[in-house]
Amino acid sequence: MALRYEEVPLADGALPVTLWEPTSPTSTLVCVHGWTLDHRSFSGQAALAERGIRVVAFDRRGFGVNTLPSGLSRELEDLRCLLKHQSGPVYAFGVSQGARLLLRYAAQYPATLDGIILQGGLVDGLPFDATEIPYDYYRELLRAGDRTAFSEAWLAHPLMQIGVPPDKRAAVAELISGYEGRDLLESSSDGKRDDLSALLPEVFSRQKLPLWAIVAEQESAIRRAHTDFLIQQCGAEAVPMPGGHLCHFTHADTFNERLERSLAALGH
Repeated sequence: MALRYEEVPLADGALPVTLWEPTSPTSTLVCVHGWTLDHRSFSGQAALAERGIRVVAFDRRGFGVNTLPSGLSRELEDLRCLLKHQSGPVYAFGVSQGARLLLRYAAQYPATLDGIILQGGLVDGLPFDATEIPYDYYRELLRAGDRTAFSEAWLAHPLMQIGVPPDKRAAVAELISGYEGRDLLESSSDGKRDDLSALLPEVFSRQKLPLWAIVAEQESAIRRAHTDFLIQQCGAEAVPMPGGHLCHFTHADTFNERLERSLAALGH
């Protein structure tokens, strides 16, 4: 396995990418991180490269070392550019906000992927709890320059607490230590919320695009409800997991084993 870095050219700059490269890759897994995270949140998936899966992770706009202007609407084209550089079969794995981004992407460009894995994301158009993550409160902490208060408040949030074993809490804290809040400070909106709830079942059915939904034992109720929609209405295969919202990170060995089994079922 080789670790390497590259930059994918974009219209307004470049996308920083980290790759864990097998000697003889059989497939590619492109990983899309969630809010306050970056490519390091997929370090546990690097072990998949030992099993022939090329693992590609990157810092989204406003996160990590990516200095490009933030905005979910711009990230669709970023992802499209990144996927053009991959050799197939190519699967995309999205966590939380990254899963939501992937659903937006699938609605527009389903033919560019061979399968999608989603964990803890929300489906645009379905009912959601706007108070689940108090973005305005976090934004004010960051505007005041109090990153310590922000970190303490966010680490105390149920999404970051529940299902995280005690021996993983320091690692989770380290993950968000690099978050600067550029996405919150640059904009108060995460982009237009098109209703995808009627479109996605038809997209996955028409394209026969394989879809897996991670079902974490301790995921939040609203996110479990959105995951149920993917299973019941979009034909997603449920992949049960221990842990909570960050189960791919906190229970990486189990996640990798179950993901590899799912891909192997397709012959990859």
